[in-house]
Amino acid sequence: MTHVIEVPGRKLRFSKATLRMAGVNINDAMCARVHGSSMDRMILDSAAVGVDRGPTDIIDGEIYAFDHEGMLRTKYLYTLPGGNVRARSENHEEYPDEIFTPEQMAEISSMPGP
Repeated sequence: MTHVIEVPGRKLRFSKATLRMAGVNINDAMCARVHGSSMDRMILDSAAVGVDRGPTDIIDGEIYAFDHEGMLRTKYLYTLPGGNVRARSENHEEYPDEIFTPEQMAEISSMPGP
C-alpha cells in the first residue's frame, strides 16, 4: 500500500490528555501505517505512527509524514538555502537523500484530514 487513503472505521485510541501533553490539537491528530524499510531502526515496516497535521514549518532533523503525489512518505527534513528541502531516510545507505526544490515542495502536501 503506497497511496494515502482514509480507512473508515479503523481507529487507534489516544487519550485527549496524551495528545495535549504532546502539544497536538485533537482535530489535527491522525494515524498512518508505514510500509517499507527506508526508516528502519527508527520506524519499522508496518508500524502505525501518530501524525500531527497541524504544524507545517520544518524544524531541521525532525521526522515528518507527508503526501508526495499520493504516496505516504516519512522522512527527516532539513531546510537548505534557496528554499530547497533535503529529505533523509534513517536507512540512508540504501535510500539516498532527496532534494526538493521550492516548486516541488509546493506540490507536496501535509497529510490529509479525516
